[in-house]
Order: sequence, then structure tokens, then C-alpha cells
Amino acid sequence: MDSRFDGFQKVVNHIAHCLQRANFIFSFVSVFINIFHFIILSRKSMRSSSTNVLMIGIAISDICTMLTTIYKHYQLVDIENPECVTSTYKYKIYMDLVAWSFHDHFRRCSSWMGVLMATVRLVIMKKTTDNRYQNWSKPPIGCYLTALVFCVSAILSSFYSSRYLIVENRTFSLPINCAEYQDVTSRPPYSVMLTPLFSLDNMIVLRVYVMFDAIVTKFIPCISFPILTVSLLRQLRKLHNLGSSIGGKRNVENEERNERTTKLIVFMTIAFFIAEAPLGMLYMDDLREESADEDDLQTVFLAENKVEVYKKWLNCAKWSLMIIEDPVQFWTQFTKITQKCDEEAEIDKLGLITLKNKDEDKIAILPRNNDEKHTFITLGIGRDITGEQRWKRKMGKLGKEVDFYGADPMTEVNEDLYPQIGKYFPFAVAKNPGYATASVLKNRQYVNQSVVHVDINYFIEKLLRIDKIDNLWMDAEGAEYDLFEIFEKNGSFAKKGIEVCQINIEVHLSETGPNHLNYERFMKFVKMLIREEQFAVFRTEEVIHMRIFCKLRRHFLEMIGPLLIILATLSLVESAKFTPKKYELTLTTEFGPENTFTGNVKIHVNVTGSVKEFDLKVSKDLNVERVAFFQASSIIRGRPNTLGQVIFGVVKKDDSIHVPLPDEITSESIKEEGYIEVDYKGKVGEKGANKGLFLINSSDYETNLKNGNAIHLFPILEDVAAPLTLSVITPYRAGVETTLKAGEHGSVPGKELISNNFNSGDEKVKISDLYFKINSPTALVLDRN
Repeated sequence: MDSRFDGFQKVVNHIAHCLQRANFIFSFVSVFINIFHFIILSRKSMRSSSTNVLMIGIAISDICTMLTTIYKHYQLVDIENPECVTSTYKYKIYMDLVAWSFHDHFRRCSSWMGVLMATVRLVIMKKTTDNRYQNWSKPPIGCYLTALVFCVSAILSSFYSSRYLIVENRTFSLPINCAEYQDVTSRPPYSVMLTPLFSLDNMIVLRVYVMFDAIVTKFIPCISFPILTVSLLRQLRKLHNLGSSIGGKRNVENEERNERTTKLIVFMTIAFFIAEAPLGMLYMDDLREESADEDDLQTVFLAENKVEVYKKWLNCAKWSLMIIEDPVQFWTQFTKITQKCDEEAEIDKLGLITLKNKDEDKIAILPRNNDEKHTFITLGIGRDITGEQRWKRKMGKLGKEVDFYGADPMTEVNEDLYPQIGKYFPFAVAKNPGYATASVLKNRQYVNQSVVHVDINYFIEKLLRIDKIDNLWMDAEGAEYDLFEIFEKNGSFAKKGIEVCQINIEVHLSETGPNHLNYERFMKFVKMLIREEQFAVFRTEEVIHMRIFCKLRRHFLEMIGPLLIILATLSLVESAKFTPKKYELTLTTEFGPENTFTGNVKIHVNVTGSVKEFDLKVSKDLNVERVAFFQASSIIRGRPNTLGQVIFGVVKKDDSIHVPLPDEITSESIKEEGYIEVDYKGKVGEKGANKGLFLINSSDYETNLKNGNAIHLFPILEDVAAPLTLSVITPYRAGVETTLKAGEHGSVPGKELISNNFNSGDEKVKISDLYFKINSPTALVLDRN
């Protein structure tokens, strides 16, 4: 039912837009026709009834409406947006605003006088024998109603026209939606802007008025016309039957005259409905779309640190998704986890907008860069370009041109639909070329059919001859799994220098099963995106299959402004932060009955910007006893002049601690040395545990630090590859096995303990890649022989 209504609405909108384009020609014809009507109706013999007087008012309104339409086509730069009125002469601004006001006023008058004309006629027919309504057919009633409509409409139009102030020598840009017809960065001598009243509180007064006017001017008349038409026809039939039963020559003549008048009004009412209903629907739809566009276009001015949003999302995804090993669990938990990460990272600050198709929503971010031309590719059109059309309209209002390319092997509908916005290709795009089976939409159902496949790299590089895709919408009905590799850092796109900025992709499961391989490939794909830090995945939705929106990391910079666009080619602009450059890990295990351990971690850091606080990832099961920061900005007697300070006010939350610094740390303050030191205690996991440090039998310990488990043994800043040293302090005769290189072991002064020292040498190692095993002390057996 929804698709049928959407189809009907599209037909109506298409007809209305065609009529609007032909409006200029029709206006000339309509002026002459209405002048003829006015001459006939204004004759003394015709001014004998209220309905004829209302018809005179309608003729006057239509003449004025058509004249203002002609003026707008001849004189206005932008015939769609009154806020875009500009001129080199002040009087011309006044004339243009008056034309807009008159057009609005007389269209409203014409609609409402049409409604009143039918209403008056219906009352006259129903109350023929009631003396209280005898005057309704007299001319004064028509004059009174006409004057009432003109006055009320004039008040509304005057209030609406007062929303503008005339600006001389404008020093700021024109509204974004003026870009379709003129340069918004130009500085016209005279232009207009909203008054403070209409600008107040996100233009609430203007929004309320526009909605009220849409209801009064368009919606109510559109509903009233069909109701009045049906009522008039029923009343006409009733009076016709009544007249036949009464008989008489005079009654027959009166009946015929009344019937002709009523038929004329019924005809005019139907004509009003046909003329106003499509335009009314278009007006309401345009009003909704314009309101959405206005909100969406404001997103380009968001000044949030978008790189910081990305980093928060990535951090959440790393600690929530990377630890899941089961592919089925990964699929089922993916939407819930990513939505949680969306919320934590506050991704709405990125300016995400929704582009609605018939049965789904696409997500996008409007560009803030200076590129005037953008590329949009649709793989799998599915007989629907609603979302693409919305994107084209919004980009047009930003003054940007979009080249659209769409591929779908089913030519029915698609070959006529997609050329409305861009170039259509009648084949499937896949990883490998050939003639193979694909799932295609046929007779509103997806069926398997053999179709031609074109290699995606050939399609982009040779056919389209482009190296940058600003938006890629992919609905490949299962073929998307083979295309995952194009998004890899070293994938085929990267090797050919093809860049993709924003992606909407549907990931499908097989309806016939099994899906174990699909689950696994999807998990590897998402983990690859997170691990390589190329894309962020936002606004996921699971509806049997998975819908996800990906945004290229580097292009977060382009949204921040022109200055950072230049820097984007050199490096990723980071906010103030610490970056680990070396880890020193110390762990003491005494193999006591409680199976506890103590730890000390030193994290040597580099700094970007000026750091006032930082977060450490540490399991809530570890008891952090002390956090300190040591820094040295100079050398004294050949050694760094290191100063340390214990930090108080540490806040622990879930699996992290927030550490406020007493003083700002800059690259200058740690010029010679800077490191974080953490002392903590923990308990060895029971036998059968599989994270951190745990028992593998009654006395020996083993580690599992992969997939986010490192925080159960060591506090870390970031799990990045860095030089690493490991000291495991144990009783004598205990053994330590590890993949690191062995260093010099040594006794611990004052204790019967030994420090087993290891290091990564020249290699950089992630803590999550670290593995070691601690064997319990063995008894010393002496050979008495």
C-alpha cells in the first residue's frame, strides 16, 4: 500500500512540477481568459447573485496572481525563494517583495472564495424554504464574503511580508538555498534578511506561520473541495426529484435555472480541486522537504572536533567488538554495540543527515570542502532513486554539482529512472568479471538470474575514469562479501589510487543458508576496518540483513575547514594527547596461598598539544594504588633532571581511570623525559579462566592478553606497538617462558626473589601480542653421591 501511495505521489509531484515549468505560458493565457470572465460577470444583469459576485472576486484574484507570476519570471533572479531577492536598486527590492506578497495574497483569496462560492450555493439549495437564508443568494452576501476574504488574507500576507529587512551593502553570504540561481558569496548592493522577530529561537515564529499558512491556504481547501462537490451533487439530485414530483411549468423553469447554476458551480469546484490538490500536496511535501533541507544544511557549520568524535568511536569499538571471537555472536551483537559506541562518541556532532528511500534510510555527511564537483555511485538501484534525488537537491543548495553513476542488471524501470539524475549501466558490478548468477529484483521479488558482471576496478578506472568516490551506495544482494577487500588499506582500490569517502552498504545473509561463512567474513571485514583505522561505522541497522554507513577517517579533516584540508595531505591532525613510545612492565608473583600479584608500569610518552588530563585503560578487577607523572625538561650532570608528582583525584569508571594532571604537559616540559607510573595489585585468575594472568594447573601461571584482555594484567594508555621491557619477579627456582628476548636477570636486594628480565630489542611490540608463562618454583634436589 505504501509503495502504491509513493508511486501516486511521485506522479502527482511530477505533473505539478511540469505545470510549474509551464506556468509562465499558462499565465499569459489565464490573464486573457479571466479578463473575459470579469467583463461578462461584471455586467449589471450578472451581478444579481452572491455566487456571481464571488466569481468576480475569483476572476480579479486570478488576474492578479497571473500578473505577479509573469513579473516573477521576467524580473526575479530566483523565482522560488523570496529570501534570495537581490538588486542593484532599492526600489527594485520593494517591487520584488510586493510581487511575492501579492502572489501569496491573491492565491489564498482565489482558493477561499472558491470554497465559499460552493458553500453558499450548498446552503441556498439546502435551505430553500427557510426564510432566514433567503438573503444568501443576494449580491450583498457575496460582497461581504469577498471583502472578508480579501481583508483576512491581506493581514496574513502583510504579517508574512514584514519578516524581511532590506540590507544595503551586504557583508555576509546569502542563504545557502540561493546557490541554485546565484553566487551566495557575492555582495549585492541590496538584499534582504530576516527581522529579529522571525529569527528568534531558531526561527520559531516563521516556522509556525508557514505551517499555519500551509494548513489554511492549501490543506483545508483541498479537503473542502471534494466534500462540497459530493454534497452539491447529492443536493442537486434531491432537488431534481422534488421538482419532478411537484410539477408545473414555472417550477420546471426554476429547476432548470437552478440546476444550470449548480452544475456550473460543481464544475468550478471540481476544477478548483484538480488545480489546487496536486499543488497543495506538492506544497505540503515541499514544505516538509524544505524544512528538512534547512536543518540539514546547517550541519556544514558544526564546529565540533570531528577527529575527536571519530577517536572516541574507534576506542569504543576496539574494546567492545575486537574481543568477540564467535562470528555468530559478533553478528547478533554488532548493531547493539555500535549503537552504544555511536551514543558514547556523540556522533550527531558530525552532522549526519538521513536520506529516505522508499523502504530504507541512507546516511550521509554534507561536505564542507571547496570541491564543487562530487561523484556518487549506486551499485544496485532497485527501482528507487529517492535518496539520490534528495542528495542532489541538498548539494545543489550548497552550490555543488554531483555526477551520478548507477549500475543494475535489471533494466526494467531502472533504465528510465536513473537517467533522470545521471548515467545508467545495465550490468552488475562485482569483484570478478563474467557471466554469473546474481540475486535481482524481478516482479517485486528477488530471484536468482544469470547476468553480466563487470570488474569493479575496471568499472571505476576505465569506464568512469575517476579516482575519487564521494558517496558509494552498495546493495549487491550478497555479492558485497567479495568486494570487502576494496576497502582494505592495501586493497585493490588503494593500489590504484581510488579513494572512497562515504559508503552505505547492505550486508545480506543467505535466505536458504547456511550463513556460517558469511558471519565469519563479516566479522573479519569489520575488524579490519577497526584495526586499520581507515573507516568508522555509524548508524547500523539490522533488518534480516545489516545496513551500515562507513566514513573514511581522513575525510573527517575536510569537514573541519579549508585550513585542515591542506594538512590532511600530510598527516592526521590529532587533538592534545599522550602517545606511548615505550612500555616498562614489572610484575611480582610470590606464589602465596592467595595467588596475588603486584605490578608496576612505566609508560614513556610523547605529547601532542597541551595535555591537561588523560585516561588509562585498566580492569576494574585491578586495585590501582598510585599514579604518578615524571617529567624532565633539562639535563643536569649528564642525566635528565626528573621531577615526579603523585596524582590525586583519580577517578575510576568501569575498565578505565581518568587522571587529571596538576600542570599542563607539553612537548617542551618533557623534552628530555616524560612517563606515567602506576602501582597496582591484582589476583591470579582461577584455573579455567582465559584473560590476564591465570592458573593453568594447581601452581603454574599463563597469560592471555589478546582481544582486549591486556587490561586485566597491565594498565595501558593505548595498545600500540612500542619498545617494551618485561621484568617478572619470582622466587628462586621459578621459571619464566616468553617470546621476548632474554636480558640480564638479577637478584632483588633484601628479598629472596629474582628479577627475570626480557625486552623486545629493536622490535616494537603490542602488549596484546605479549605472551609469557610462569612456572612455580621447583624443589632443589642434591645428589648425595
